[in-house]
Amino acid sequence: MLKDPDSAKFRFGSTQRMVKNVGGRPTLIWISYVFVNAKNSFGGYTGEKAYAFAYKCNLTKDCKLVDYATPGQYADQLDWQM
Repeated sequence: MLKDPDSAKFRFGSTQRMVKNVGGRPTLIWISYVFVNAKNSFGGYTGEKAYAFAYKCNLTKDCKLVDYATPGQYADQLDWQM
């Protein structure tokens, strides 16, 4: 939880899907993009930094986070939509 609610601004990007090998089996993975612009110690915003969160869902729609990363980790497989 942030002490100052304005110390970070969040922007949610698109959600994309991809097939990735998980345990030697092709698995449908969903990738959600979040962009964070946080304040530095002088109170100014530092600029957006992008993060990707990968998760998979079973047939009952229960979802589990399987990975998270900065854009470079998925950039070769996905189109980042800023």
